[in-house]
Amino acid sequence: MKKITAILLLVSILASAFVSCGREEPQEEYVNDRYFYETLILNSAGYNVIVEFDIVSKSARIPCPDPLCDHGEGCLVSHVNRCKTSKNCLYFYKDGGYYAYNPAKNEMNLIFESGNQVYGPGQGPGNTVYFTVHSYDYDDTGMLVGSGYDVYRYDEQTYKLEKLNEEKMRNDVRFNECLGDKIFWTFSEGYYTTDLDFKNKTPYSIEEISDFEINSRLPYSGTAFECYRKDKETGEKTLVFPPASSYRYANYERKDAFFYTPAKLVQYGVDEKTGEPLFAYRPTNTLVYINAYDASDTYTWEFPSGKGGVTAAFMHADNHREVGDYVAFPYNKVEYDEAGGRHTYGGIFVVNVKTKESFTLLYEEESHTID
Repeated sequence: MKKITAILLLVSILASAFVSCGREEPQEEYVNDRYFYETLILNSAGYNVIVEFDIVSKSARIPCPDPLCDHGEGCLVSHVNRCKTSKNCLYFYKDGGYYAYNPAKNEMNLIFESGNQVYGPGQGPGNTVYFTVHSYDYDDTGMLVGSGYDVYRYDEQTYKLEKLNEEKMRNDVRFNECLGDKIFWTFSEGYYTTDLDFKNKTPYSIEEISDFEINSRLPYSGTAFECYRKDKETGEKTLVFPPASSYRYANYERKDAFFYTPAKLVQYGVDEKTGEPLFAYRPTNTLVYINAYDASDTYTWEFPSGKGGVTAAFMHADNHREVGDYVAFPYNKVEYDEAGGRHTYGGIFVVNVKTKESFTLLYEEESHTID
């Protein structure tokens, strides 16, 4: 009976989601000021589920609307993939469709039908976000006749979805940044700006939107990054942070500060032919905030004790993980029981950029973070 109830509720919610996809009635503007979302793998069941972390109550829950649901096959927020967030909504794949979850109303809306590859969201002004969608075209007999890319704008407040290009593009285009009434894109042939309606395509140099240069071609194996601030008049470079295993802007709106995890160069072996030592960059257990224009404005946090750490995936700018003054990073904690059994818990490591408070929220069931 419990499973039947969950499935019936799912059908009802999905039906309303299909209807709501094209509606445009205005809603009250929603501003998320307390919730973070991660997609976790529940080891006991082996599927992906959305978990909501509440920084006010310091708690975590699965945001499923059915109190009787077992979060199995019929659950709306389980078996999801590619969880991404805008400032206020959560986006994910489920059963081939691409959905938006508005936590203000605990509401799911189907944005794109199955069969589409969706890139985004890119944060536009207000409650708008942008997507690039790769889709296929078929003739009346079902034969594949072509494929290409379209750019869409979606209003999270009115649910309005607009395709902005008239003809399908053969090559990919990716959202980089929205500044005022301009959007900066990467096309296959280079960097271009458009207006908010994806018109008036104009070439630009990457230096126009960034004072920083990220160097990822460091010697030795392993992944590491250095960041430099460039003087546009003299070309002089100033080091912002030394080799780091991962990084991200500290504030998505004002890109003048960074979070980074310092990398340590360690020897991991010896070259069998030359006998020379082999080195690689490895992440440390530290998170650093630094103001790129004022190095005295620097703060350091140590990750919680025990085996675990922030995953390298936090560098992706399209997954904001910012709520008010708080910034979150996906976090995995590993513990071993007396019998040597390994237990992995997924959650977030949260810092307040003003007060410098930090804390960790973990989902209570055995799980681990994915991105």
